[in-house]
Amino acid sequence: MARDDTQPLWIINGIPGAGKSTVARALCAAFPRSAHIEGDRLQELIISGSVPPGGSPPQEEARQIHLNVRNQCLLASSFAEAGFTPVIDYIVTGRTRLEEYRSHLVGYALSLVTLDPGIEVALERDGARRKDHRHALGAPAR
Repeated sequence: MARDDTQPLWIINGIPGAGKSTVARALCAAFPRSAHIEGDRLQELIISGSVPPGGSPPQEEARQIHLNVRNQCLLASSFAEAGFTPVIDYIVTGRTRLEEYRSHLVGYALSLVTLDPGIEVALERDGARRKDHRHALGAPAR
């Protein structure tokens, strides 16, 4: 299936704790076929050598963020070409990052939604979440 500029492709953006995953899942439920692509889950695929956003060294952090964005877009394109509506869930920082998405997703009807629940709500939600996926493997959370 070729790219179709009417094929919707969504990016849900916001600070940690804004409700990106919750909104992305709800949006996915509104379509007959959809896929939720979580950037944080893609970062968790890196088992050894992971440098998550905000990590160090900064050059490796930047490289891994670009890799993550590229992989989100590859997955989104694959799902879209198979007739699914992709919904990406990640923090899009600045115009440069948005242009990075646009450069990978040429030919799709890209919609960006930025959530802003207010700093108090976001801090409360973010503080209540487990931030370390290692708990699933039996290791203690940080």
